[in-house]
Amino acid sequence: MNPDFDGAKVWAIGRMQTDLPPTLFYHNVQHTQSYVMVAALCLAQLSNMNETDTHLLEVAAAFHDIGFIESLANHEAHGVQIAHSILPRYDFDSEQIKQICGAIWATKLPQTPRNQFESLLADADLSVLGSVNFWPLNNALRREFEATVRPISDYEWYTRQLQFLQSQRYFSDAAQHLYAVRKQQHIVEMRHKLERLSPALSSCGTY
Repeated sequence: MNPDFDGAKVWAIGRMQTDLPPTLFYHNVQHTQSYVMVAALCLAQLSNMNETDTHLLEVAAAFHDIGFIESLANHEAHGVQIAHSILPRYDFDSEQIKQICGAIWATKLPQTPRNQFESLLADADLSVLGSVNFWPLNNALRREFEATVRPISDYEWYTRQLQFLQSQRYFSDAAQHLYAVRKQQHIVEMRHKLERLSPALSSCGTY
């Protein structure tokens, strides 16, 4: 029996639409549906992934942040639990569920994918770093951080973001091709933001 790929994706998106916390300005349904699922499909096609694995990757993308409906902390573990509970209802077998859950775990920072399948989801999850929509989405991520963790200064935010951009790497050739150049542009722009802040901070005795 073939899995009901579409049914599983519809279930995941529906749960997130109704049950995600309203303070998730970045890790929301749009992040999953409009960015990660779209990027995962694009990367799979560029990587010549077979049809079944491509469908499985789309399901993994749909479920990769589902754990946020349970907890903001360690959401990947909650997502894996949900996938194990729900996917058998849609006729996924144990090996397919294992494959999907491995990809969910691979999105946990720092990312540690073990194979091409996991690498493509990890890359899709951070495709935003090389996206034309990077800055508005980065602002949304900051709003989410301040709503769920604590207020943060411009200097600290941009410093942390620059460090992350510089340390992150794409694992697949497809993602390198699509996102690496624009991500480097964002690194340069982030440095410029910090350079503009530094004189003002220095004059206030911050250093």
